[in-house]
Amino acid sequence: MDIYELIGIIIGDGHIIFDPKESQYRLEIFGNASEDNEYFNDIADFIEKLIKIRPHIRRRSGKEANCLVLYINNKGLIEHLINGFRLPYGNKTYNVKIPKNLVNWKFSRNIIRGIFESDGSLYFSRIKNHKYPKYPRVTIRSVSKSLIKQLKWILEKKGFSVHKHKDKNGLAIKLYISGYFMFNKWLKEIGFSNPKTISKILLRNKLR
Repeated sequence: MDIYELIGIIIGDGHIIFDPKESQYRLEIFGNASEDNEYFNDIADFIEKLIKIRPHIRRRSGKEANCLVLYINNKGLIEHLINGFRLPYGNKTYNVKIPKNLVNWKFSRNIIRGIFESDGSLYFSRIKNHKYPKYPRVTIRSVSKSLIKQLKWILEKKGFSVHKHKDKNGLAIKLYISGYFMFNKWLKEIGFSNPKTISKILLRNKLR
């Protein structure tokens, strides 16, 4: 975990509230309560190391009981994210993208990892003559056309073979890479951080 992976997480499933007039400086990150507990603790550990204050993590109730929320109110952190890294705040769902000053691969590789761990999935499908699922596909899903276009450009520039298609509802777009060579390239150059993703890989390797 580093600041660039955190930025990717915020781009994917984060929300920044910045309202100086009302003295509101808040970061929220959303996840799956049944899958992301360990990863959210890793995020909290990093933020605590960064600013010496630990974020809160809570599980929502009612219909959203499976939603996990990490949140922190801290003016210094929020101003650093907005002024230092040019992250958007407020409603950014449909137009979010990686800030231009962070498109360079030395930053964006970790940002992409954070985006994946927020809005991505890793699948292994069964192929002919194999008993267990082993054929990999890495996907990132977003309703921001700008982000999908940007990610495709960055990844293709680094030699990834990238495909995309619209979800059935037509709102979101899925970006994906498939196959052993691309998967191993992703592992080497971008990697994974969320324990739930790493567990999938370990299980797949055990069943090979």
